[in-house]
Parts: sequence; structure tokens; C-alpha cells
Amino acid sequence: EVCEKKFSLMKYLKKHFAIHTAYKPFECGICKMKFRINSDLKTHFRIHMGAKLYSCNVCEMKFRFKSDLNKHLLVHPSEKHLSCQLCGMKFQQISNLNVHLKIHTGSKSYSCIVCEKKFRFKSVLNRHLLIHSNEKRFSCKFCEMKFKRNSNLNMHIKTHTGEKPFSCEICNVNFSDVSNLKKHFMIHTGEKPFGCGFCKMQFRLNSDL
Repeated sequence: EVCEKKFSLMKYLKKHFAIHTAYKPFECGICKMKFRINSDLKTHFRIHMGAKLYSCNVCEMKFRFKSDLNKHLLVHPSEKHLSCQLCGMKFQQISNLNVHLKIHTGSKSYSCIVCEKKFRFKSVLNRHLLIHSNEKRFSCKFCEMKFKRNSNLNMHIKTHTGEKPFSCEICNVNFSDVSNLKKHFMIHTGEKPFGCGFCKMQFRLNSDL
């Protein structure tokens, strides 16, 4: 009724109406400062509590207010300035550097709750867990077969499309997936990696063994 602004809910109108009045119902119990809106009081209260809820994703410094974090971020240039001391790779965020360091240290902090196998990365653990689950989330749009992994679905789809992108550089035979190309290539190299534990005969394929 003062500025004729319209609101969808009464609570928003009441909050807005406080702008036109000096009414400040929310009081800080420590310094007695008053605020029109409860959220402003909560933000103010962090000054007394020392709570720092906003973290810099580059250097992990913490701040009480988002505005202070935004000012701080100007200190960090956009280029990647965090270097791995082992291989020299550079990163913009310390969290990415820490993930990368696991490659060098061999640290495997993620464990499978079913078989206790350990993994360096959570994404790899999540992919592994599908082995223990019967869930098949990936469906073929041609025949409605389902697969646990997207990579297996993509390999299967090639049986419908006839796509064979992997070619033998010696005889030009084409294959739908790289694993079959590798098996085929052993014909040319004579490689037989699978050995019998009893008679020492060697085979190209594990199935032949």
C-alpha cells in the first residue's frame, strides 16, 4: 500500500514492508544490534561466533562472509600455479592436486564394503560396486538389452550398427572393439601369453588354455 509492489505470498510482503518502517524485530543477544530480517541477524552473528563457512577452493583459506571470499579469490590468478613436486604437473585447485598425488603415493583410501578391494578414486569404486549389484542401468535402444556399464553398452551397440573402427595395420581386418583387435594382432606377432602350468605349452587366448 506504500509503493504498490506486489508479492505472491504474505510473508514476502511483510518482509518487504519492513523497508518502509523502522521496525527491526530481530535483535542480536550479544551486542543488541537490531535487524529487519532474521537472515541478516544470522549473518551478523558469525562475527561473534567466528564461524567461517566459505572456503577458498585454491588455497583452502576460510572466511565468514561470501563477499570476503570473493575478494580473496582475486589474489589467485587464473593460470595453474600449484605444481606436483614429483612430476611437475600443474593445477589450479589444491583439491585437484591432492587427488593427483594419489597416483604417485599409491594411496587407496576408498574401500569396497563387499569385497574390501581398495581404490584410489571414489569414481572407480562406484564403478566397481556395479559388479556386486544386479542393477543394469544402461539399456540398448535397439534390442532393450541392459548392461551394468556404459562401456559394455557402447560395445554392444556396434553389433547393431556394424561399426568397426579398429583396424589391423598389417592385414586391414576391422574390429568393433580394441580387445578383439589385440587378440587378432597376436596372430601376426606370434605372441602366446597364456602358459600351461603342467606342460609349459603356450596359447594366444586364455580360452584355449
